Amino acid sequence: MDELNTLRVCAVLHDIGKPECLANRKPWYQRIYCTPKIVAETLGEEYAVTAMRHQTGPSYSVEDHLQTELERILCLADDLASGAGGAEESEPGVPLQKTL
Repeated sequence: MDELNTLRVCAVLHDIGKPECLANRKPWYQRIYCTPKIVAETLGEEYAVTAMRHQTGPSYSVEDHLQTELERILCLADDLASGAGGAEESEPGVPLQKTL
């Protein structure tokens, strides 16, 4: 049950860093680094790391890629909800293949 609750919380908060990233005109991929700061301050490091690691691709360092089953589930759910189909764009109109 703890894992399910962690997944629920992280699913809701996984993109909470987007507004900060956009407001500070940071590159779009840096949103995953804004999210853990916000989540860690309120809920702790475990939630922060899981919420952050919902993306893969060349824009992210290997240590920031998916490492647990919860992170994989969150990534897949995010892709399904956004209709992304597993593609990442490095620049508008230039899709890169996402690897899980």
